[in-house]
Amino acid sequence: ALAEVLVIATGLAVQDPRERPQEQRQAADAAHAQWAVPDSDFLTRLRLWQAWQEADRQRSGNQLRKWCRQHFLSWLRMREWQALHRQIRGLLLERGHHENSEPAEPDAIHQALLAGLLDHIGQWDERGYYQGVRQRRFTLHPASALARRHPKWVMAGLLLDTGRLRALEVARIQPAWIERLAGHLLRRSHGEPRWDERRGQVVARERLTLHGLVIHPGRRVDYGRIDPETAHRLFVLHALVRGEWQTRAECIHHNRALMAEVEDLEARSRRRDLLVDEDRLLHFYAERIPPEIHSGPAFERWYRRLAPEARQALCLSREQLLAREQDPLLRQRFPDSLQLDGLRLPLSYHFAPGTEDDGVTLRLPLALLPRIEPWRADWLVPGLLEEKLVALLRGLPKALRRNFVPAPEFARACAESLAAEGPLLPAFAACLQRLTGHEVPPDAWDESRLEPHLRMRIELLDEKGKVIDSGRDLAALQARWQGRIPEPEAPRLKALDLGGLDHWPEDLSLPEQVEIEQAGHVMDAWPALADAGSSVEVRLCHSAAEAAHTHAAGVAALTRLQLRRELRALLRAWPELDRLCLLWSDVARCEDFRQMLARALIERARPKGPLPRDAATFADWLDRTRRGLPEAAGFLQRRLPELLQQRHDLLRCLKGNLPLNRIEAAADIRDQLARLFPPDFLLQADDDRLRQFPRYLRAIEHRLERLDRAPDADRALRVQLLPLWQAFWTAVDRVPERLQDPEWQAFRWQLEELRVSLFAQQLGTPQPVSVGRLETQWRQLSAPT
Repeated sequence: ALAEVLVIATGLAVQDPRERPQEQRQAADAAHAQWAVPDSDFLTRLRLWQAWQEADRQRSGNQLRKWCRQHFLSWLRMREWQALHRQIRGLLLERGHHENSEPAEPDAIHQALLAGLLDHIGQWDERGYYQGVRQRRFTLHPASALARRHPKWVMAGLLLDTGRLRALEVARIQPAWIERLAGHLLRRSHGEPRWDERRGQVVARERLTLHGLVIHPGRRVDYGRIDPETAHRLFVLHALVRGEWQTRAECIHHNRALMAEVEDLEARSRRRDLLVDEDRLLHFYAERIPPEIHSGPAFERWYRRLAPEARQALCLSREQLLAREQDPLLRQRFPDSLQLDGLRLPLSYHFAPGTEDDGVTLRLPLALLPRIEPWRADWLVPGLLEEKLVALLRGLPKALRRNFVPAPEFARACAESLAAEGPLLPAFAACLQRLTGHEVPPDAWDESRLEPHLRMRIELLDEKGKVIDSGRDLAALQARWQGRIPEPEAPRLKALDLGGLDHWPEDLSLPEQVEIEQAGHVMDAWPALADAGSSVEVRLCHSAAEAAHTHAAGVAALTRLQLRRELRALLRAWPELDRLCLLWSDVARCEDFRQMLARALIERARPKGPLPRDAATFADWLDRTRRGLPEAAGFLQRRLPELLQQRHDLLRCLKGNLPLNRIEAAADIRDQLARLFPPDFLLQADDDRLRQFPRYLRAIEHRLERLDRAPDADRALRVQLLPLWQAFWTAVDRVPERLQDPEWQAFRWQLEELRVSLFAQQLGTPQPVSVGRLETQWRQLSAPT
């Protein structure tokens, strides 16, 4: 780039030939703009020179002067520039320098200039200036083409101090150029070295500065080039001892497998004294691997060149890894699997107190969850049973505990004699009674004080082996997944595409019940159409009750999909829908409210009677539902505005700073309104029930009117109501599916009638209702089956 740099350098040595007469500034700027290069004032000078050279070749003296006047250039300064360029060029050629024959790239030109302008670089600071070297700060001169651009890095041909330091003749640069050209001037500082597994090397953060200016705030560099000894030690520790590198070396794989075996034995026996410490392993490798090897790739290259016997020297033996003798019965006491009904279920062990997976974990396919009796997990594995029995004994009340001292001896005796053939606690109590004659009542055991590792952890796996749930209470897991356990397809259904349906296939006829085979067992299953969000699918259920509920939801979903145009039209024409959304906004978004309306319309418009199970029946069902939509919409359009406004007004009465005599009653009323108006209340209350809502809300209004006058009377009525109310809703919150049961539904509305009877008796109830009647019904409803 000598030719271009020579032009620019000589141009900077003379006064700028561009003229801007006060009265012709705009014309001058327009004339000069043809040579402007947005990112470089230097290249602007170069283009001006090239234009001058072309004009000089084509014009005589007077014509050249005229050309200069037309372009607002000083003819004398251009001649001065030309003369200086000719003089310097001649000197360079005499000394053996050669100009480039081809035009240089802009980056090459700028890098050549940068080599002499390293003291004139700057980085943009968002505070409005450029930070330069040696603590200098400067701004760009308004005449620069870059003045309004604020590029990240610049170099300047001149820094002019006029009370404020300004940069003239500026160009955008890359910080990488600075590093390449100023390597000998850069100061490098390094952070703490660490192992980078992805790169396979020890790295550190490197900070580059040039005379105080930060060129790079921190980048990862190979620490082996900075401190090979430290890098070698960290490489061996992390890559080889801790296994944080995917190597191809057979001996290292062998060593890791042996270490994993020993670590597994430690996890099973819950101790950390079997595997030798890291220092001994570090010393083993350091003796055999040259100190200049401090990265994964370097190790791989070195290992490939080793002779077979030299490679073998890197292989550890079990004896070298074991810090002490191993219990020969350890694997028998801590087995790899649990035998269950002829199935072998894998067990894994983890020794990390305080972590979620501490202890023994049973990996259980979800489909097998119902087949395991909850008590089976209580027995853990033989190696942990004795410790668990000791903990159970120490958790007994003192009056009982003193009958079984020393606890470890009684625990050992029972652990050796008991067989996992039933619940653990009764068997343990019977063993203790045989040994001492003292009985342990069932309610004396306190399992809540057991350490987590003394309760088996269960991981539930889906059909792909992915963990979908886990816990240490098998009964709770079974309850949580009840009704959601997938089964394989029945043979007669396999031929159909059972997922992603948005219509009822002509050849799909769902039988009420089918037989399936799983793990060698033949069992019943109940096919149902299931809601899958934007489509429906055929699903096999575990019970007739589950299938009935699933199929009802699936048919409703498919009906909505088929009638989506009609539903959209109804909702578009719905009177005051925006106002209803606003009244409902404290519960859900408007879109959710519209979705509930669509579901409620289908539920109210659909035919009563059996649900369709084939294409023909569904087509008739769909047609009858379509015809029923206008009537269903009319009913809701008449009812909803008044109901939601009443609810809104009541909630407004309960806001703000309430008097003390209202606080408890207000909390009860808020709870009642939340139960009356859950996010899907139109699906929980049919038309007959919805007609009763105004009476329920008027009863609340009457209650609020009386509350200020007779707070004690309200409190007395609450004392009668709340035990029943709270017991019912606690049971429902624990198992929400209970509200699908007709008996539970009936009782739920009886509670609302009881509120009317207690707080607004003058409004009346359809049937006699009292606290005593409902207490009797509740005892029958909540009794264990």
